[in-house]
Formats: sequence, C-alpha cells, structure tokens
Amino acid sequence: DISPSMRTGFQEKTKLDFAVELAASLAVSAEDHRDRLGFLFFDAEVRAFSPPGRGKRNLFRTLREMLNASEGPGNACRESDPRAAIHAIQQMRGKRFVVFLISDFIDHDVPDDLRYVQARHDVSLLHVYDPFEYAQAPPVRFPAFSPEGRRRTGTARPGGAGALSETQAFLRSAAPTY
Repeated sequence: DISPSMRTGFQEKTKLDFAVELAASLAVSAEDHRDRLGFLFFDAEVRAFSPPGRGKRNLFRTLREMLNASEGPGNACRESDPRAAIHAIQQMRGKRFVVFLISDFIDHDVPDDLRYVQARHDVSLLHVYDPFEYAQAPPVRFPAFSPEGRRRTGTARPGGAGALSETQAFLRSAAPTY
C-alpha cells in the first residue's frame, strides 16, 4: 500500500518507510531460499507490478522499485483500494503465491474479494501503524509554515483511527489463519 495515509507518521519514519523495510526483509528472505519474488504497489489503483521471478538481479530491481515508490511524491488519490491489488493477483491464474498485504488498514479497507484470493493463495495481512493514530489524548496543535511564508496552525487528533485492539480484531476476522 503506497497510498497517502502510508506516507504519514509522527515517528522518525513514515509508515511507508517501515513497510518498505518489512517488504525488503521478506524479499531478501525469499531470495535466500531461492523462492520467486514479485511485487505490486497500489493506492487507488495498481501503480507498479512485477511478476514473480528468481535471481539476484530480480531482488535488486525489486529493492530499487521499493525505494523509488517510497521516495516518490505519491499520487493524488484520497484513499487506498486493495481491490485493485487483489484483482491483479486473481488475473495470474494457474499459479499459487504467498501474498503479504502490507498496509495501515486505516479504513478497515479489506474487501470481501480477499476471501477469493485466500482460497487459492497463502495470504498474510501485515498491519503497519503509527502509535499516534491509536493514542487516546487531546488534540495536538502545531505550527505549520507554507513555502510562501504564511504561518498556519494545524490540529492533529490522536486516536482518530479508533482503538488498536478493534483494528487487530477486525484484521484477524478478515484474514483468519488456516
């Protein structure tokens, strides 16, 4: 998931930075075990895709694409839609995959279509989040400066995503382990 919500974070790194580190670890592990490795980046639609392949060249290309996706400006979409990724995976008929869906699942955006993918593939949902999203605290006010020199005051509301336990329970029910 490379949607705008993944490009936020109040820690030293954004959620997307953590997701890239996680995906890179999985990619290196796949290469070490001589497994095929592919990727799919999505927000409201599929932005980049590579079918599974083997070899160090494929690993390095995958790592480079991950870095490019995380460092780029992002696309002007408002939300993520995992359906685009799920439909792209479903189109690759005849093959079975181990799929890691890495997202913040900020809107509980796991569609029912995921059950069709789970019937054929081994699917794991990896939840990347910023603790600030789930903190129960009063709103935080902070100064923001625009490039034109104007000063504005912004407000962030911790806990806007609800309770972390609710999100985790939702993800467990959406993708039960078999």
